[in-house]
Amino acid sequence: MWNGVVNGRRGRRSGATETKAAILAAARRRFAGEGFHGATIREIAHDAGVDAALLAHYFGGKAALFAAAVEVPVPAGEGPLLRLWEDPPQREAALALLRSAATYPPAAAMLRDMLMAGEPAGHAAALRCSEALGLAMARHILRLEPIASDSPEQLCGPR
Repeated sequence: MWNGVVNGRRGRRSGATETKAAILAAARRRFAGEGFHGATIREIAHDAGVDAALLAHYFGGKAALFAAAVEVPVPAGEGPLLRLWEDPPQREAALALLRSAATYPPAAAMLRDMLMAGEPAGHAAALRCSEALGLAMARHILRLEPIASDSPEQLCGPR
């Protein structure tokens, strides 16, 4: 039974905004590292320093928490998908989607929508997106060298 002690303090963290931000950051890290099915509400709550019931209070359930944690704005301009993977909070959200897409259909739909944002429908756009997914997989999940260590400029040229 929960005794109300969180990280040595009793009760809730001060401020709903601060608490939600801590939960979302913890969720992003867990989902990025373990995918939707591997991450648990209890682990996320522990990482955020809150009781698991608070996650349900703010987000309603794991699926809604996942959706909130992986919501990222897609950058525009040359090489936007590669740049997305270079910003740590965006990379965690994108990794969460990538790791989860094979086994969690809502993640596959979110990843598809993110990749195709602003792209005209057709074979060329789908091929560009598949290339970006392959690069993300090789660089951030498989850690395939030398791609994993290359700078963004080495991979797609200067901004």
